[in-house]
Amino acid sequence: MRFFFLTVTSLFFTSAIAQPSLNDTSFFLVSIHNAISQYESAVDRQRLFYNGSSYAQPESSGDSHPFFPSEDYIDATIQYDGNTFYRVPVLFDINSHLLITDSPNGSQFVINPHKLEYFSIQDRYFKFFTNGDAASSLPSSAFYEILYHGNTRLLALYDKNIQEKITGREIEIYFEERTRYFVLKNERYYSVRNKHSILKLFSNQKQALKSLIRKENINFKADKAQALAHVAELYDSLIETGK
Repeated sequence: MRFFFLTVTSLFFTSAIAQPSLNDTSFFLVSIHNAISQYESAVDRQRLFYNGSSYAQPESSGDSHPFFPSEDYIDATIQYDGNTFYRVPVLFDINSHLLITDSPNGSQFVINPHKLEYFSIQDRYFKFFTNGDAASSLPSSAFYEILYHGNTRLLALYDKNIQEKITGREIEIYFEERTRYFVLKNERYYSVRNKHSILKLFSNQKQALKSLIRKENINFKADKAQALAHVAELYDSLIETGK
């Protein structure tokens, strides 16, 4: 804020020294007013954004942590309460499914999930779905990654659950990660785990899909998420062309 007003002030004195015409002065004053209005609007948006509750990281042993994809802050694009914020450093806690960032004073806080419409990190798109969506067929209300979005849809749910292990006389607390995939078909989500389960779900195009999987060398072991997304896309194309 200090830099902004110093800039405006320096512009004002430069203009005064040049002794501008009345029209030039009016234009300059209008420009200052517009710039200040835009700045105040941006500050108001920031105040609305930085109003979440404080965050307390759950305890764990050693290097274990609840974050995805890592424990390092990562820049995100966030759609929040109708406003878009860019390059926001965040932590994604997949134990409690909360998005964390720092307030201007340096403390960690939770971005209000009720106003958080979506966020993207590393070109990965996350949206909050409730287990009441699509005939209550999702296991929980959480942030899911959208891996494919067509007539069908493929979602990934990342979780880290707290586990305990007794080592000698100490209790080790750690997070165990798992990933689950869900395909939307006929307005309902179905769990898929591998090639067999997604072909079973798409049984009306099973033979055609098996041929395309061989032809396009889709490898489920190398990258399961990409393979599932590719098969969902192929299924949509088969349905659309009526094959």
